Amino acid sequence: MEKSYSTNVACTPPEYLRTGKVIAESVIYSFGTLLLDLLSTKQIPPSHVLDLIKRRDWMLLMDSHLEGNFSDDDGIKLIRTTLHCLEYEPQERPNIESVVAALTPLQKQTDASSRVLLRISEELSPLGDACSRTELAAIHEILINI
Repeated sequence: MEKSYSTNVACTPPEYLRTGKVIAESVIYSFGTLLLDLLSTKQIPPSHVLDLIKRRDWMLLMDSHLEGNFSDDDGIKLIRTTLHCLEYEPQERPNIESVVAALTPLQKQTDASSRVLLRISEELSPLGDACSRTELAAIHEILINI
């Protein structure tokens, strides 16, 4: 059976479009598109991001729900890291160690669950509760009873 893959060309690493090959730096580019999606939630193609930055419209990148959740300095650092990951030339992109080093100081709460960080207050379903505690036996029991 032949596998078929679909991709969003706007978020595909440029070298893949040129050569059809994925290299280590392609992963960094893809991570940059993930960061961009998390920042903006607006499906902005990476090629348009630089234009917004040059016009100093970087706040247009940001999801309005993120406003007030971090300092302008942290926002700028995050955008710079994202842009560095989205460099057109693969050799201009950072390695993963550099990306982690840039992002780690921006993480303010290291022991909070994603539910706390996202301010989700609804009660979890039994499956969600079991997953949050990583209780595999409870997850298994719930799934076999579905």
